[in-house]
Amino acid sequence: MKFKFGLNLPWGIYASIFTLLIIGTFIWYNVKSTDTKDMINYLCFILTVSIVQGALLIRMGKFELYKNILNGLWNLETAATFLYGMYVILEYSNAPSNFVLPFSKWSSENRGLFILIVIFFSVICIARAGYSIAEIFKAPILNTLPIQNKISELNVKMNQTNKNKGHSGKKRKK
Repeated sequence: MKFKFGLNLPWGIYASIFTLLIIGTFIWYNVKSTDTKDMINYLCFILTVSIVQGALLIRMGKFELYKNILNGLWNLETAATFLYGMYVILEYSNAPSNFVLPFSKWSSENRGLFILIVIFFSVICIARAGYSIAEIFKAPILNTLPIQNKISELNVKMNQTNKNKGHSGKKRKK
């Protein structure tokens, strides 16, 4: 079977995306809220795009740079979350129960900015997961060349065999 959606990627990538879509569809049908259904659609779309992008970056040889950028952003995100969690535990563990945390107050006052930050960090997490799935298939991806490269390699081989047929290197006797 030659048709691979024009990307010439290993079948494992397509199987991963198909499995993701089956799981997403199952969850989507079992949820009643339309907001949650929209979120599932966005998550599946971002994960699918990041898997394909990761596979194409592996093929182009630029995967490590982008993966390291995502890992750096992820590390900053987790460090900030950990430090804020430690701050809340240490500062407010003995506080009265009606006390409002500083970040909760800020996030309710700046909802638009807070939503953008949550979306940005969510995209980082999902893209990182997609890149990890693509990295599982790194060796097969590197073995599959883009279709244009395969066609040009085939043309070169055919030209070499045609040249070799015409010239055997031996002189003919008359």
